[in-house]
Amino acid sequence: SRGVAGVSVEGNAKRYRYDLFPSEGNALKADVDLSRVVGRQLTVDVQLVGAAPDTLAYQDVTVLSPSQSELDAVAIARQKVCVVSGKPLGSMGNPVAVEVAGQRLFVCCAGCVDALKANPEKFTQARPKVEVVKFTESDAALITNQAVCPVMDEPLGGMGQPIKLLVGGKPLFLCCKGCIKKVQSEPEKYLAMVYKTASPASVVATKTEQVRPGVFKVSDADKPFITAQKKCPVMDEPLDAMGGPYKVNADGKAIYICCPGCAKKIAAEPQKYLAVLKSQGVDAPAIR
Repeated sequence: SRGVAGVSVEGNAKRYRYDLFPSEGNALKADVDLSRVVGRQLTVDVQLVGAAPDTLAYQDVTVLSPSQSELDAVAIARQKVCVVSGKPLGSMGNPVAVEVAGQRLFVCCAGCVDALKANPEKFTQARPKVEVVKFTESDAALITNQAVCPVMDEPLGGMGQPIKLLVGGKPLFLCCKGCIKKVQSEPEKYLAMVYKTASPASVVATKTEQVRPGVFKVSDADKPFITAQKKCPVMDEPLDAMGGPYKVNADGKAIYICCPGCAKKIAAEPQKYLAVLKSQGVDAPAIR
């Protein structure tokens, strides 16, 4: 026996014809890649010759279900960045899926899995939405007030017309299109830099119990500064990723670290790590 299959896709007037060929188990088949029409309604007309009766025709309507890999690809494109590190998904190899509180989330690498599972509430909070929008008449004053691009630290207008974003509903201006991805990966950081929501240097953090020489436990008074800093400047990891945060004295300023092992590097080059924080829009508080 032999046959022909006709396939039409909902919303598309074109009809596709495929010859059916004998296969294992006395079946007829046509090898067709339908991955592009997953989720769309298909109408399939089949005509068989040599069957009993001699000619058999029938029609079926179906919808192809996407595979898990296809669903993941869409979710990764929508999520864009790792919920733990803020790095673009795919920048450190294939993203890793983690089931948390009924959600399927993605992290950039296996190293972020434990941090997400240990503190899911922290990392499942929604990031500020980043949108590219058009200028309005009132933007000239806002550009003058902001003055520089928070990504490149260049004067706005120095590389052509500034780019306007809405980050969590707040206007933020960039020097060029190339800076958009940086803000998309770490929106809270650049929002804090422009709107000065990082902890002010004039607020003083207090000393607390030492866990080893030069390394202090944190207290409730440190929480605002921990929230503002977010990451260890030595390891570039979340402050609670390795049992922290802890606090060290860097030339009279408090720097928060993920583990006591990072203290030696800060003690050796305190100004280096204060500069790292400064570049991230964080003003380290003074220790009294």
